[in-house]
Amino acid sequence: MAIFVNYNIISAANNEETNKYGRSNYGKLDDAVSAYHETLNTIFNKKLEIMVEADDPVTEPPSATEPCTETNVSTYCVAEAAISEYMKFMAGLSEHALYSTDAGDKSTSIGELTDSAASRSQIISMEKEYALKTIDTALAVYNEFQIMYPLHKEYQDLIKIFETYNTALADFRTELAAWPSEFIDASTTDCK
Repeated sequence: MAIFVNYNIISAANNEETNKYGRSNYGKLDDAVSAYHETLNTIFNKKLEIMVEADDPVTEPPSATEPCTETNVSTYCVAEAAISEYMKFMAGLSEHALYSTDAGDKSTSIGELTDSAASRSQIISMEKEYALKTIDTALAVYNEFQIMYPLHKEYQDLIKIFETYNTALADFRTELAAWPSEFIDASTTDCK
């Protein structure tokens, strides 16, 4: 039984989906970190693009029985995709933490190996610490954008209306300028 359970755990750990950012896909820790951040950036940018380009974007989270769709730009759906990537990234960092150097690195001395291991350990600790905070901050900014963007569009429409009004008022002033500014005997009571 223990062999079967351990085999399932090991095979799950070796699953490409689980180790998307692991050493097998990214031999260098820096490459895995960069890929993760690029992926998160792509997730947010796609949703922002859909929100800006759609006439009436779907901003409500789906019901409990429905999955998030590509066109749903709710903060919930963005958070779901970001947390999924975060979990894959944490699994990848855990895999990278098992090694003291990047794949292909050759160290010539114990000192270099020790320095490399300490540096990697620090990078991994910092990434683990800041990755969730970064997602939290990015989601807060995204949520603010989602709330304020419809107001921004209303302001743009209002500005267009004011520009039209301003143009009409300028045209009216041009028409009035052709008339004389003073009328002779305009205040007289006598009829002539």
